[in-house]
Amino acid sequence: QQQQQQQHPSDYYVMVDPRHGKTPLIHALEFANRPEGKTCLYYTRHVLKSLLQGNREAALIPGRSGNCDGGATNDTDDNDDGLLLYPLHLALEATQLQWHEDLKDLVCIDALRTPHPRSQLYPFEIAATNCNNNNNDNNSNNNTSLADGGNKTTNLSQLSTLFQILLAGPEVIAIASTNRRER
Repeated sequence: QQQQQQQHPSDYYVMVDPRHGKTPLIHALEFANRPEGKTCLYYTRHVLKSLLQGNREAALIPGRSGNCDGGATNDTDDNDDGLLLYPLHLALEATQLQWHEDLKDLVCIDALRTPHPRSQLYPFEIAATNCNNNNNDNNSNNNTSLADGGNKTTNLSQLSTLFQILLAGPEVIAIASTNRRER
C-alpha cells in the first residue's frame, strides 16, 4: 500500500508546473501582459491577490518565460527560451499594474537584484522606462505631458512605482552600474 503524501492547499500556489516551468503566479502575470489580459485589470488584480494570499512565497519563485501553448507569442519570441524571470519582472511589463495595489507584494530582494533576462534591465530601470514610455504615449496621442496636464494619475502612478522600487533596493543602482562597467 502506497501512501500518498498529503499537501497543504497553499502548496499549490508555489508549485512549478513541470511541463512549462511556471508557477500559477507566472501564468497569471503572463495573461495580464497579453492584449486580452490588459482589458480586464480587475480580474488580474483579483487573481494576483488571491494567489499571494494563498502563499506569500509565490512572489519569490522565478518561472520560465515564454508561451505555454506550444506556439511562439510573436515572431521574435521563442517558446522555450528557458529564461527564468521573477513575477516582478512580468508585473512591471504589465504597465497598468500599480505599486500600492499590485506590485508591492511581488518585491523580493532577489528579483530587485536580477535583471530581466531578455532586456537585461533591472526592475527599477523597467519602471523608469514605463514612466518614459507612458509620457511619450501621452505626448504623441494628445500632445500633452505631465507638465501640461496630461494623464497625471497614470504618470504619477508609474513614478510612484519607480520611487518605491528604488526605496526597496537602493543598492541595486550600484549593482547595475558595476555590472554595466564590467561588460
